[in-house]
Amino acid sequence: MQTPGIYRVPIVINGGLQVAYLRITPPPKLLSPPEAAPVEEIVEEVAEQTDFTPPEIFGVKNFYVANGKTPDYFNGVYATDDSGEVELKTFPEDLDTTVWGTREITYAATDKAGNTTTVTCYLKIGGPKSAGNLDSQLADILASITNDSMSKYEKARKIYNWTNSNIRYGGVTDKSSLYNGASQALRSYRGDCFAFYSVSTLLMNYVGIDNIGCQRLGGSTQHFWSMVNTGDGWRFFDSTPHVDHGNNFMMTNSQRERYSSARGGIYYRYDASTYPAPVK
Repeated sequence: MQTPGIYRVPIVINGGLQVAYLRITPPPKLLSPPEAAPVEEIVEEVAEQTDFTPPEIFGVKNFYVANGKTPDYFNGVYATDDSGEVELKTFPEDLDTTVWGTREITYAATDKAGNTTTVTCYLKIGGPKSAGNLDSQLADILASITNDSMSKYEKARKIYNWTNSNIRYGGVTDKSSLYNGASQALRSYRGDCFAFYSVSTLLMNYVGIDNIGCQRLGGSTQHFWSMVNTGDGWRFFDSTPHVDHGNNFMMTNSQRERYSSARGGIYYRYDASTYPAPVK
């Protein structure tokens, strides 16, 4: 009985014969599953990097800018790359040039593959630059002989060596001020002890080296030198060349006394009561 319909079916209940009815219904129709929407395969195309050669930067050197002026970072500076495309930037991007001093500048060149090259130099911020301007000259000297990785002692030694070697002893230097004395000395590269003292002092002031001026006490002639502290106490610093070619860099007090005694006893005599105690 598979044909749909109602059928009489005899059944036995409690030993008696009875008639029951059986309904056969058509089987339900099976619905076909809906067709799945086509799925697009998304493939991200990643270009394989084959360029691992970083750019090259040329022309970077220490330079100077007048106080409050905008530096010309890219004067003579450029970058090249074998891809032909390179971006050249400087950091920090917003530099305050109203504050005098030395700043570290980093040039960064990046090509289209992301390869980067960096080069660092130092920018000296000083007074208005003009022909013979003292601040400009001092900045140029410091840029050529020092950098921020040096200790104060190392910078003091570079300043001593430069002053002692580049200024000739002779003539009379204007002693009305450090600036006048140093300006005269750096115009002629010649002068007496005040020329060496004034140039050394201003160079040390620029790089933050503690120093105090000293002047000979008594005698028929003047002499000027410095007391300098680079972190281990006060010592005597005299970049003036001497006839005996002595090295009078960072002398202790006993060395000062010994040298002074050899030069007649008063060469480095000064009023010690008005100065900090020197290294013995």
